[in-house]
Amino acid sequence: MPEPIELCWERVGEEHIRCVALAGDQPGLGVGAGGRITWREQPDDALARICVTGDDRLALLRGSRAPGMVLSRGGRRLDVPAGRPVVLRDQDLLTVDAEGGACQLRLHVHGAATTVAAPAPVERRTSRWLVATAAALALGAGAFGGTGDGGGDAAADAQIEVRDQPPCSIKPGERP
Repeated sequence: MPEPIELCWERVGEEHIRCVALAGDQPGLGVGAGGRITWREQPDDALARICVTGDDRLALLRGSRAPGMVLSRGGRRLDVPAGRPVVLRDQDLLTVDAEGGACQLRLHVHGAATTVAAPAPVERRTSRWLVATAAALALGAGAFGGTGDGGGDAAADAQIEVRDQPPCSIKPGERP
């Protein structure tokens, strides 16, 4: 059974929201209208779900009625397809179409979660520490998409994986 992963979504230039992603078959973390971070909402209320796959990776599953979402990593961009899980990695940038303009969310992966809690804003002075901790963890956390050795092929590291058959209970085409 995959373990929950602690992370933060940074609304670029604004606040950090501390979150925990749960295994794919559990209701949990999501993205709502305007890039709002949701928690255990009904499937119709969340635009996308964020979960831990069966192979301990973070995945984003965009709903069919969700507005456009673009995932950016290492100079690459992907229009997030509806109903197909996209693997997320530390420092990914998610742009969500919203009324009045787009909202940008930067992902900071912290590692295995010790407790499961609803998303909560991070105090401003604490957020710098969280970013530094996330960077340190990302350098050594191969399980979350890093190479763990500080090296590797930059082009391969920037690849954005879209899965047809995710290794969790989320089925392709299923609403989040």
